[in-house]
Parts: sequence; C-alpha cells; structure tokens
Amino acid sequence: MKINKTLRTALCAVVMMSAVTPVVAQFDTGGSRQGGSSKPWEGFKFDTKKTMSLNFRNANVDLVLDLYMRVSGITIIRDPNFREPLTLSSPKPVSINQAFEILNAALSVRNFEMSKEGNVLVIKAKRQNNDRGGFGNMTPEQIAQMMGGGQSQDRGELRVYKIKYASASNVANTINEVFQIQQSGGNPFQNFGRSFGGRTRGGFSMSSFGQQSSGANVRASADDYSNSIIVYADRNKQIEVEDLLQQIDVQTDMPQKTIVYELQFADAQNLVAPIQNVLTSSSPTGRGANAQSNVSNGQRFGLAFRTGSFDAAFGTVVADSYTNSLVVTATDDNHAVVKDVIAQLDKEVKIENSTFVIPLANARADSLASLLQSAFGNRNTGGTNRNTGFGGFGNTGRGNNNNRNRNTSGGGRNGGGGFGGGRVSDDGSNLELFTEEGPDFTDEELMTQIRTGQNFRGFGGTQQGGGSGRGQDGRLVNIRDLGGNVTIIPDPNTNSVIVVTDPENLELLKQIIEQLDRIPEQVMIETMIVEATLDKSMKMGVEWNLVQAKAFGNSGTTGTAATQFGLQNANPALQGFRYTLSGGNLTAFMNALQSDDKFQVLSTPRIFTSNNVEAEINISQSVPYVLSSREDANGNLTFNYAFQDVGIVLTVTPRISNNGIVTLDVSQTANDLQGFTDFNAPIVNQRQASTTVSVQDGDTIILGGIMRSTVTTNTRKLPILGDIPLLGELFKSRSKQDIKTELLVFLTPKIVRTPEDAQRLRETEQSKLSEPSQKAIDSTIKKGEKQSADSGVKKGPKQPGK
Repeated sequence: MKINKTLRTALCAVVMMSAVTPVVAQFDTGGSRQGGSSKPWEGFKFDTKKTMSLNFRNANVDLVLDLYMRVSGITIIRDPNFREPLTLSSPKPVSINQAFEILNAALSVRNFEMSKEGNVLVIKAKRQNNDRGGFGNMTPEQIAQMMGGGQSQDRGELRVYKIKYASASNVANTINEVFQIQQSGGNPFQNFGRSFGGRTRGGFSMSSFGQQSSGANVRASADDYSNSIIVYADRNKQIEVEDLLQQIDVQTDMPQKTIVYELQFADAQNLVAPIQNVLTSSSPTGRGANAQSNVSNGQRFGLAFRTGSFDAAFGTVVADSYTNSLVVTATDDNHAVVKDVIAQLDKEVKIENSTFVIPLANARADSLASLLQSAFGNRNTGGTNRNTGFGGFGNTGRGNNNNRNRNTSGGGRNGGGGFGGGRVSDDGSNLELFTEEGPDFTDEELMTQIRTGQNFRGFGGTQQGGGSGRGQDGRLVNIRDLGGNVTIIPDPNTNSVIVVTDPENLELLKQIIEQLDRIPEQVMIETMIVEATLDKSMKMGVEWNLVQAKAFGNSGTTGTAATQFGLQNANPALQGFRYTLSGGNLTAFMNALQSDDKFQVLSTPRIFTSNNVEAEINISQSVPYVLSSREDANGNLTFNYAFQDVGIVLTVTPRISNNGIVTLDVSQTANDLQGFTDFNAPIVNQRQASTTVSVQDGDTIILGGIMRSTVTTNTRKLPILGDIPLLGELFKSRSKQDIKTELLVFLTPKIVRTPEDAQRLRETEQSKLSEPSQKAIDSTIKKGEKQSADSGVKKGPKQPGK
C-alpha cells in the first residue's frame, strides 16, 4: 500500500542518517546549560539583599512564578506543557539567588530547565540524548528538518504584544491552540514518533515526525499584570501572530457602564453582597473574558492585586447610604439581570415587632426577669463557632509563621461557613494567594499565605439559635435554643416584663412565663419557747460572841471570842428564822432558811412568709448602757451610750415541696436582761439557735433546747469544834443551793396554698386571743371591708385552677 511504501522510505532515511555521525555534536544528556557553568538568572539584575520565605504545598505553578517575578523583577515564561503543582519550602528566609536554585532543582526533577533568552527567563523541557532512536550525533532540529521536507528554519525570537481590549491569558491560550492545530494537520508521520516512548515533555519529541516543525516553535505566555503576551516564534510566524492579534484584540459590543439604582424599601448596604454575587456568576464575555469558568488562576491573582477583590473584575457594586442607592458598573446584559434582581428584592416586607410587654398577675417582675435572663443569657457552649469570618484566615501574627503557605482548614464547625479547608482543585480555581505585610515584616522579607476555599457561603455568616438534639425517645429532633436570643427587662411600676426577641419565640416564652406566674405557696411558722427554772436552797448557821472581863486573871485585860459567818451583820438582813441570845458577856445568833423558787417563761412568736422568701420577726427592747463619759472644764459630764437588743428575733426561709414537706433555714435568738455590773454594763442571757430542718405540714418538732442542773454546797465552821457530831452544828454555818434550768424551742409550720386556707388559719389564731382582743379585731376587719365597698374596689380574681 501507499502508506507502507512511505513508511519504508522514512525508515531507510533514518538508517542513512545514522551513518553521518561526524557532521554535528551529540545531544547533551540532561539538557544544555547556557554560558558554561553560569546560572541563567545570574544574568539579570535584582536586589541581592532581599529574602524570601518559601513554604508552598502543591501550589499552582502560575502563582509561584508570579511571586518570583514580583520579588526579582525578572519576566519568566513557562512552557504551556508544564502544569504540574510545585512544592517549594525553605526552613528559613533565603536570598533570591538561593530561591532560584530551589526552583531550578524542582524543575529539574520534572525534566524542565531555565534558560536566559534576551531579557526573559524561559522554562522549557530539557533536551535529552536518546540513543535508542538510532540517529547518531544528529540534533533533533536536523532530524525534524530532514523529515519535514528539508526546509530551513529561521531562528526564533521573542516579541511582547500589548493587549488593549482582550484578556492576555485567553489570547495566549488561543494562539497556542491555533498553532498546535496547524502543527498536527495533514502529516502521515504525525503519530509515528509516539511509538518511541510516549511522553512529549522533555528532550526530543517525535510527535512532529515527518512534517514542517515551524508551528511547534510558537509559544505564547501572558503577563496579566501588564495585560500583555510574550510570543516566542520565528519571524514568519510572528507576522501571523500579529495579524491574528489585530483581528481578536478589538473592543467588544458590550462595554461596561454605570447605572444608579434608587431603592425604596431595601437597605443599600445589605444588597451590595447579593448583587456582587449575581455579577460574579453572570459575568460578560467582553474585555478580559471575565466569566469565572474562563478566567485563569494567574489572571485572578493579578486582578486581586490590582482591584483588591476577585469579584471586582466582574463588575462593581457600591452603596450610597445618603440616597439609599446602588451604583452598579457592568455590561448591558448584566444590568438587565441586576435590574430584575433589584425589582424582586426591593419590595415592602412585613415587619413584625421584636419587643413585647407581658403583664404578670402574681410573680414579681424583677425576680422573674432575673430568672429568665439567667436561663436565656449568653452561654459558652464550647463546640460551635456561631460567628465565623474567613474560616482559618486572619492569623497574621508573627508567631504563626509555621502555618504560612499551608492549606489550612477553617476552624471546625463554622456556623456561617467561610473559607473551609479543603484540597486545591485540579484546575486551581479555589486557590488564592495573599501577601502579608505588617510591622513584624521587614522590607527584605516577603511572607506568603495560600488558602483554599471550598463551599464558600459568604463572608462571616451567622447561624441562628437552634440545631438538633436527642428527644426523650432517643431520636434525633430539631430543637429551639433561646440562649443569647432573649432579653428580659422588668418594669416594677406595672409589674410587667419587657421581652426583646424574635417573634417566633414569643409563644414559647408566654408558655414559660405562664408556668412561673403563679401565686407562691405560703407558710406560717409558729415558734414556742418554753423556759423553766427550779431553784431550791437551804441555809443554816450559828454565831457566838463572848466578852471576858479579866483575861487570864488580870483585871486590866479583857478578851473577846466570836464566830463570824456573815449572818448577823449581813446587808441586806438575812431572811428566814433568826434567833439572838444575849446574857452577860455571851451573845448567840442563829439563822435558818429554806427556799423553793420556780420560774417559767412561754413565748410563741409567729411569722407568715412566702415560699423561698426570707422573713424576720424582731420582738426586742434596746437597752442603753454607758459606753464612755467625758468631763469638760466646767465639770459637766457627757456620756456616750450604746444599745443592746434584748428580746426575741426569729429569721426563717422556708422551701415548700409538693409532698407537703417544709424545709426551713431557721435562726432564732432569745435574750434576757439579768442586770448590770458595777460599772453599769448590761448582763444578758443569750439563747440562740441556727439550723436547717425539714418538717411535715402541721407537725411540731423540737428545734433545740437545754436542761441544766446545778448543786452548790457551802460549809463554814470552827476547826475541831465544828466536826463534833451533833454539837458541831453549833459551831458552823452551811448552805446548799440546787438550780435546775429547762429551755426548749418548738417549731410548727403550716402551709397556706389557697385563700381559703389563709382564712381558716386567721380564724384559728384569732380564737386563741382573749375575748376583748377578738372583738377589736372583728370590728377592725369589718370597718376595712366597708371602706373598700364604698370606694368601689373589687376583690381580684382567684388564681386559675385553684
């Protein structure tokens, strides 16, 4: 066949070329190096003192090269076939020369190299020595020229074309695609070279075997910063490229224009983000080909640096708060979309109140407000971040250098989304590069940070209160969490609470308040203090007094002998039996007394209070006593007094349970004034008890008490004579005192749940009074009821359900 004949002819030509080895040098294995041992980037001028910190992980190659161009000022063009992500890192900031060495090493392992061509640094595939083809020392250009028809090829040159209207990135892609199509058309040997080892990247590519290779030398790269393209081709192809650019780099029929949209109901600031998102998703195909699906990663990065926002390239939306208007710059088609969206959003909406006044029937407004505010106040749940900005963005502190240039996650469970932390997509559409500069960074140091954004749902959204949880049956159910969404303000004047919350929460709050707005249960606490003293005493004694006229037989000497026990001359005089015997020089006095004293005190203080409310009753007397005195120059005395409370003080806090048990926190004090000291200080007997007890409704318990017995015996006698049986009683005085004290405190709670219970309790306690007191109370109550009837005051309704 004709094809086989042509194939045989080509194989013969290959065999003939293998014998012409002395003509040219062999291929350089591993790629050639320009300038001997010099490095391609050393031929450019750049700041040798500037440093870079590299920490890229699977980063887009265009973003990495763009960073190198901005730092070094060198224009870098890459082979369009080089698209693999790059991983570059350095443990510390490196110089620009060292950074290029790291980049060159990363390119080398991918079979690419850098070469200096004029004022441009080109990244292209390495030239390899493939001896298995059998071409001897012939260069790939010679082989391609021979197999392509023997035409000579002009030397390639670089040209920079300024793009006025179109997008430089899209124009470069178009040029590469057009000339790639020219290269692959109408050659019977175009697939012949692929059987020699497959990959067309690096070294000698056999894909163009048997055709003219001039089209394969057209390579175009874009510089989005200046919106220019750089083309590498021979002179003939440069003319074709220039003709092509004149046809495609023209002004479109849909230039962007600015229109002011006046709003009536919506807030202009709130509509900026939705309209900007509409422009982003419906971008035109005019200048820059700004449709999101057609924008390359390098162009997005360049637009972000120039405009400050990736969305600004698709159209801009600015809010004017003074006139409540939107200033939109976009194409006519997008203006039609924006106008329709604004017409649907700028509508009058139903506005509901978020502030409500709820009157209370029984509960105190301040107490209920404090209770509800404690229940619905802000709580730290510890697992959910309700307000999130840019997921993991914002860590610009110097201590976060270890996290730079990493694909970081967005911080866990973000309520409103943000930039989550996912992988970089294959086309790099979700990768964005941010340059950080701050007071911690020097001019010679450039830090970068790469973030990936997946499932972007807005900047800093908030999640309303709510979520899911387990029901009583263990199933997953939706719950309404009012924590942080309710504000309660009490109004004591009207006994109402002002509630600020969403309208959807009002009914639930009303149900909660209705359960709390009940008449509190009340209790009357009766305390009975019983004190008894039994005092028995017995006193008996004899005193003698003898006067001797002639002591020891001497008439001038007298003697006196007496027994003094303090009986005869006592002040006040002793009570009881007294006998005095006087005769001559002998006097005798005898006293005998036996007493039996009984003292009993019964106090029954009562106090009425509500459940869990502290109450106090104080029935006491303030006794003054002199604290100090001062005498002035005229002899006038000035006294400073202090007061001592003496009486009964009862403080109690009850807690009533549903089963009729009353738990009481009781503090009771019962003091008695016994007298004063010689320096006028009061002597007070203090009895105090503080405890917590639980009592059944209507039962009486002993709160506490004391029983004390004291026996005191006093004997005074003459030695020896007082010890004589029977007769010794005449020479002694003795007293015996037996004191018994009993103190008991009883407590009885009585629960009052309804007005009928309160009425019965009043009648019961009133019946214990004397008849005159009862009549006075009845008269006072009837007079008050008559005055209320005359003034038109009606009794309030009873508590529902009571």
